[in-house]
Amino acid sequence: MSVEPEVLLKTIASPKRMSILYELAFQGGSARVSDLAKALGEAPNSVSYHVRELAKAGIVEKAESPTTDARETWYQIAGSGLYIDAETQTNKLDIGAILERVYESRSSSPVIARHRAKAANSPGGSDVVYGFLNVLRLTAEEKDELTEAIQEALDRAQAQDRKNKARLEDPKTRESALEETERFYIDVNHFPVIEDTEDRATTPHE
Repeated sequence: MSVEPEVLLKTIASPKRMSILYELAFQGGSARVSDLAKALGEAPNSVSYHVRELAKAGIVEKAESPTTDARETWYQIAGSGLYIDAETQTNKLDIGAILERVYESRSSSPVIARHRAKAANSPGGSDVVYGFLNVLRLTAEEKDELTEAIQEALDRAQAQDRKNKARLEDPKTRESALEETERFYIDVNHFPVIEDTEDRATTPHE
């Protein structure tokens, strides 16, 4: 996604806009303002304003209508989605503070909670809902190995995603693609834990 870091971070520093992005993803990639407003329980004019701001920043874009009714514009997340990491450089904004707000909006997102609950309560829900949260102690080599494995898995999954979406767009393979694939929510977040000197000095070793 080719968006200036300052513009990107400032635009998404809003829980309502993050909810719109989450809902767009869960809607199957594209939706109308009226669809988003209904799902989020928000006024259409408010959602429309935030969608326009997201579009202005290049975070969402107009999508091809899946129907012949062109009275309402369909929107989709631009590119392959949001990607922010330590390499994102900005001189005007505190990227740490912005990322904290993004993570807070994600952890408290009613959109994610609603879809997670549906999955957990579905037949076989215990087989499809998986979560992992822990602080691991690793050597530099082990950390690099884990990071590389995660990145390789994500790259492979994204390549498979692009292939399957191309099948969905082809009338000849759309039906088989719908039968053979389903959408999954993936959430990856890892970073080094920076310990304060005082904490290290007063914390007993196990």
